[in-house]
Amino acid sequence: MTNPTGWVDPFGLAQCPTVKVDKNGRLRSARTTVTPDVLGTGSVTNASSRKYARSLGNNDDDAGHILGNVLGGQGGKKNVFPQLPEINRGQYRVFEDQVRQFIETNGLVDIKWRFIYGNGGTRPTEVAYLVYQDGQRILGKIFSN
Repeated sequence: MTNPTGWVDPFGLAQCPTVKVDKNGRLRSARTTVTPDVLGTGSVTNASSRKYARSLGNNDDDAGHILGNVLGGQGGKKNVFPQLPEINRGQYRVFEDQVRQFIETNGLVDIKWRFIYGNGGTRPTEVAYLVYQDGQRILGKIFSN
């Protein structure tokens, strides 16, 4: 289902976060709930999502998953943003694995992201990634981009 400020998957079938965009179409925030049963069910990006992410960022950017595929995130346009390859394939991936391990051990979590645009444009300069369980923050990191 689409609306002017975000995309919502009312049945949870696509395992994409609920996103909010600003009036210029820039991704501002996202949120989702992840349960142990969806771990490892995600998909990789495709040519269309990579082209879309690069249209918002740099020609050599990765189409970084908002919700990583190890956490059940899909690789389509609704779940990607332009991301530095070294962050996507390094720190961000390591953090997603820490989140996965926490969910495997402790169960359901709520995840929130905030996208910061320090220099304007359509490519975030930072991504805040926060993980909560029972309303308490249990993991969090801000990634440069």
